[in-house]
Amino acid sequence: MSVLIAVLALSGVGINVYQQHKSDRSDQLWNRMVWAIDNAFDTDDDKKMAGLLAMERLLDEDEMKKSGFRVSAFDEKLLDDISSAALPTEQGAAK
Repeated sequence: MSVLIAVLALSGVGINVYQQHKSDRSDQLWNRMVWAIDNAFDTDDDKKMAGLLAMERLLDEDEMKKSGFRVSAFDEKLLDDISSAALPTEQGAAK
């Protein structure tokens, strides 16, 4: 009986550690997204380029698989829309 209790307790700890790890990875991803978005809309051209490149990298499927991060379809569309909005338009570039 005590072996069963120990196994259940260890299973609970394992599940808790896994959930914490998953949550930490998600937080890291969102911190990177926020950094990229903030920089993509900066007035400094170097920061803007860094932010746009970071968003492009975050959306790269091969990079995502290597890193273990997962972006939902909604987040992917959101980042794509934001990066499109951050890019100068033809009219804006001509001014």
